[in-house]
Amino acid sequence: MLLIVFGEGIKRVVVYGSFARGKAGEGSDVDVVVVDDELEPLDVEEYL
Repeated sequence: MLLIVFGEGIKRVVVYGSFARGKAGEGSDVDVVVVDDELEPLDVEEYL
């Protein structure tokens, strides 16, 4: 799905939040940041 939306420019997918900490519950969602060729490294910190 991510390849369909973002194409081949994906550099990294970062999972964060309760799921990444191993504390997700039954109703938890999965928080992700998709880092592509257009996103600068400093911009990633704004999303986390």
